[in-house]
Amino acid sequence: MHEETLSMIESIHALGLPVKLDTNGSFPERLTESGADYFAMDIKTAFSRYASVLNENADIEASVDKVKQSIRLILKSGTPHQFRTTMVPGIVGPEDFNEIIPSVKGAYSYLLSGFRPGNTLDTNFSNLEPYDDAVLTGTAAMLEGAGIKVKIAWNKTA
Repeated sequence: MHEETLSMIESIHALGLPVKLDTNGSFPERLTESGADYFAMDIKTAFSRYASVLNENADIEASVDKVKQSIRLILKSGTPHQFRTTMVPGIVGPEDFNEIIPSVKGAYSYLLSGFRPGNTLDTNFSNLEPYDDAVLTGTAAMLEGAGIKVKIAWNKTA
């Protein structure tokens, strides 16, 4: 997102340190130039539902194309990576993975995070009831069935 990201990565590498690049996939052209040692990319929901998570002024088709292009570039890069989704009810559900899974086949790993209500940027989510554990484990089983290694970050606070 920030234009100075590439020069910052170069500076960090000059110190002999590895770099993990977190992305939402909005700037695929920067991924290939980045020289990052690890990628972590958020996939918010099914591509057909991305309008619900984008700025109202966004070009939805172009934005989704960039997300898909970023996924392809990461998969082809040979660089270790992880795709991840926070399971927010109303934004993403297990059925959305029928659309996501074909795009992420061959991924190093996938992280499913349980949603935690409370202090959220959008107060509409502050009291939202998170999915129960069975939804997360069922979604993980879908990914595992496609040969993708899955980790679950449970939504429990304790």
